[in-house]
Amino acid sequence: MSNLTQRLLSAALGVPFIFLVVYLGGIPFLLFIIAIMVLGIVEYYRIIEVSEHKPGRILIITGCIAIGIGAYICSFFLMSLFTLVVLIFMVYQIREKDFTDSVKKTGMIIFPLFYFGWLLSHGIILRNIGNISRINEYSKNTLELTNPGFFFLVLVFACTFMNDTGAYFVGKQLGKHKLSPNISPGKTIEGTVGGLLVSVITAFVFNIIFSSPLSFIW
Repeated sequence: MSNLTQRLLSAALGVPFIFLVVYLGGIPFLLFIIAIMVLGIVEYYRIIEVSEHKPGRILIITGCIAIGIGAYICSFFLMSLFTLVVLIFMVYQIREKDFTDSVKKTGMIIFPLFYFGWLLSHGIILRNIGNISRINEYSKNTLELTNPGFFFLVLVFACTFMNDTGAYFVGKQLGKHKLSPNISPGKTIEGTVGGLLVSVITAFVFNIIFSSPLSFIW
């Protein structure tokens, strides 16, 4: 099976599922984001498998889940929760006798906590943004959106998916300069720029088709 066929098959199966989960919101979407966090951490460990400074996988997964649940329960305290989780892990690691080793492990814990836990948790915040009364009122009265979280998250997923698709085709046709061969040998600078342009075009098209209240500058 070719790479293109795999991508098309994944899109045919994955897009309807993601659309449904985003539409449902709530606990199903929270579990979906947590699943992505866990898969991301598994991939992270695959990348650093040669490192002798491996942080605790369970620690990272637990921390990311805690941050995700925190974003779901009360987004206003997310920064405080993230800071608390990082401090706990730092204190835990500094207890090690070898200070140099503990510092390296701490850095390798903070990175996935930020990349998977902190950043992905904003998807939960965006989906639940309509639960904030003043934003909900503004969305209905000014933007004429009854479900702003669903609308904006679909826009994000559409742009992300098309960015990946555009990067693949542009990179395949024009790609010559490797972006980061140590992490992903197939990605090129040309493909990255192409994906970004396709993503922007997607946002414009999405804006027109769905009569988005967003101005084109946004």
